[in-house]
Amino acid sequence: MGVRRLRRIGQVAFLAAGLLLLALPALWMLAEPPRAVSEREGRALAAWPDLPADWAGLRAWPAAAGAWLQDHLGGRDRLLAAMATLRRTLREPGGTDIVFGAGEWLFYARAARLEMAAGRSWLDAAHRRHVRQLLGYWRDAAAAAGMPLVVVLAPDKESIEAAELPWWARRFDTAPATRRLLAELQAEGGFTVIDLRPLLAGDRSGRPRYWPYDTHWTIWSGYLAAGALLETLAPRWPGARLPQGDEISWISMPYVQDLWRMLGEETDAEREVPDQPWPRRFQAAITTLPDGITINQRPDLRGPRVVLSGDSFRNALKPWLQESLPALIDVPLEPPSRLPAALIAHPGDVLVMVLVERDLHPASIDRLMAR
Repeated sequence: MGVRRLRRIGQVAFLAAGLLLLALPALWMLAEPPRAVSEREGRALAAWPDLPADWAGLRAWPAAAGAWLQDHLGGRDRLLAAMATLRRTLREPGGTDIVFGAGEWLFYARAARLEMAAGRSWLDAAHRRHVRQLLGYWRDAAAAAGMPLVVVLAPDKESIEAAELPWWARRFDTAPATRRLLAELQAEGGFTVIDLRPLLAGDRSGRPRYWPYDTHWTIWSGYLAAGALLETLAPRWPGARLPQGDEISWISMPYVQDLWRMLGEETDAEREVPDQPWPRRFQAAITTLPDGITINQRPDLRGPRVVLSGDSFRNALKPWLQESLPALIDVPLEPPSRLPAALIAHPGDVLVMVLVERDLHPASIDRLMAR
């Protein structure tokens, strides 16, 4: 067999292999069952566009068809899994838990949305069962002290400031799984859950809702959350109201910077978030007990006596609740085993637990139920 013939066979084989590789995603797409939702990404996939009815529709049609093709291309989930494995291997950026977003925004790699982007499951059936167990534990502890339970579910920064995430994480969404969890919790009953995601996502004030260098929400978000809590409590305990109007000062606040410090950097004192509310005058009498429990009292106010516990996100609610309620009893949840005895020793009308989205992971749930 001559050299020219061998070269010819090699060229044909190379061309056939190339055509097969190009056709493989399409063939894979035909072999897969049709679907409208990506469980891996937690979102609805693009639908096939209708035939254009006018010139504007004709111009928009190629992009819509391209979005459908991108979402439904065969093997896409396997490609996403491979990309997630590569990102875990590369550890953006290096060996820390910090992910760089747009501009100066920093994010926490263990947040729910970034867990999904890393290819890990989020709020599957086993996860949701752990959450129900935790809320049942809190419900029973509150009931033993004669109180109902209200859970404030605080979304991760990554869920609200999604536009600032790196490009590879923006497509993932924890909202569908969270809605399934909330439906199960509502069916179970025995407690009230306030999902703050719609409130914060729908805020159009233009004020920062989370600290760019930190995982926590700003005082403005705490103000919104406190208002949602008081609105939920109002049918049973009317009369409580947030400070309004000239009872509030609007100030610039220095950055809270836990993520910045995790990078090994010193606090940047020049960074500030503008237009944040703060009570103009604090009138609550504060008593700090040896066990770290703080009692804030305003006997001149109406409303329930609230026992507040849970995640450190609750700190942004405290300035508002202590000036809106006759009594706010703050019980740090460290260690979690202290909670039942603390509720009996310092009872109120209602127990409010602040739970952050990233702590819905089973490992965090186990920590919050440690006895």
